[in-house]
Amino acid sequence: FLNVSKSDKILVVDDDGGLNLEGYYKQMLDVLGFNYDVFTVDINSNGPDSNLMIDYKCVIWFTGNTYQNTLTLVDQSNIQAFLNNGGRLFLAGQDIGYDIGESDFYKNVLHAIYVTDDANGSFFTGLDFMSGVRVDVNYLQMDNADYTRFVDAIKPNGSIPIFYISYDDAYQFLMGTSMSAPIVSGIAGLLWSYYDYFSVDQVKGTILLTADGKFSLQGKLLTGGRVNLFKAITSLVAPSGLTVNLVSSNEAEIRWIDNSSAEDGFNIERKESNGRYKIIASVGAGRTDYIDSSISKGRSYTYRVRAFNSVGYSRYSNEVSINIPGKSGGGGGGGCSIVEGRDIYGNSFDILDILVFLIPVLYIFVYKKFLRGSRTN
Repeated sequence: FLNVSKSDKILVVDDDGGLNLEGYYKQMLDVLGFNYDVFTVDINSNGPDSNLMIDYKCVIWFTGNTYQNTLTLVDQSNIQAFLNNGGRLFLAGQDIGYDIGESDFYKNVLHAIYVTDDANGSFFTGLDFMSGVRVDVNYLQMDNADYTRFVDAIKPNGSIPIFYISYDDAYQFLMGTSMSAPIVSGIAGLLWSYYDYFSVDQVKGTILLTADGKFSLQGKLLTGGRVNLFKAITSLVAPSGLTVNLVSSNEAEIRWIDNSSAEDGFNIERKESNGRYKIIASVGAGRTDYIDSSISKGRSYTYRVRAFNSVGYSRYSNEVSINIPGKSGGGGGGGCSIVEGRDIYGNSFDILDILVFLIPVLYIFVYKKFLRGSRTN
């Protein structure tokens, strides 16, 4: 439906924040025999310029599971210019709507209306958008990748949909009596009192996710087991005891206490000074440490961590900050060495700065000595 042939050039824009999702796209394009290049976007940076994209007939751009700075204002401008010049775009990302769903770009360029952050469905039913082509996807049979957990629900805004969500797996009214109903209802109420930011579907999802599987119950119950109150309540308890220490001139070690019983991993977020938090890494379940090797001298960083699983996110841990000693990077030069000192308050200064400051004083002193010598002679 993008009308791209194997002789056309394709640009793959890897903007997934370091999740290495490009392998899915590269493998598919290699199998199909398409000609493509890969542009990797650094974390929290802008993607390719429109002047670069215009050399390609089609751009495949994916943002993975990032939910902040998915498409920067510069990205939006470049994509719009590319499309206005006849370019073809395949854009994928689970939280693009969550991030920029209220923007004119999202509504009028991407022709979509953002509805909610999580579609809360397991079955994606394909529409016959091309003659004879229809694809149905069962989320439960997918690889549970990060970027498929919280898919945005959107409505077309003058565009043609290719998937819709089936809610046959949601709550339904059924005839009959269940002895477990009051127990499950009590667990749901207690769970919601602790995770008061969860939606109804997230409460249900947590109960199902943390149920203890029992072989004798397989095929007889939805969960194939019995509910576990303790595991449900502790499933996404926020990490605590977050610390950060400098382990080298360009590496900081972040450590935390894992309090959750059903996490799939942890997101590490960082901000500079009064800036916005951004995800710098995701680590797997059970991890309690991370080395940040992207720090710079002379800067201050603040960190926080939260757990996630297929249902949602925990609350954030405590915040910790660190000041990286030294001066921020400057330009190079040849053969000149500058000596650094510190004043009584611990602030650094350069001896060269002091010499430059004293040049006028030195000049006046030498000039007066010269005048006195002239008068004597």
